[in-house]
Amino acid sequence: MTESPKISRIALAIELEDGTTIRLYSGEVSGTVNVETEHDVGRIGYPQRGPYLLGPPRTNITIEGIHAYLIQHNDPNATKAIEQAREEIQP
Repeated sequence: MTESPKISRIALAIELEDGTTIRLYSGEVSGTVNVETEHDVGRIGYPQRGPYLLGPPRTNITIEGIHAYLIQHNDPNATKAIEQAREEIQP
């Protein structure tokens, strides 16, 4: 079994379906993180043979041992962080 990497600090912004936002920050995290990504794979036949990915990957992230310095609900900075991330990944 491999050891999970230690976390130095963490910032997390969450927007729920009802529009509620949650922002968490901690600069003192003694915990670990584990990231697992799964892909659904299909197969194609003649003339091309081989696997191909079905849809986007699913990722599970488990974080343990957070000592949160800041947890805020309905924080406009959380919405701003989420929008900025969305803009960065759009082509």
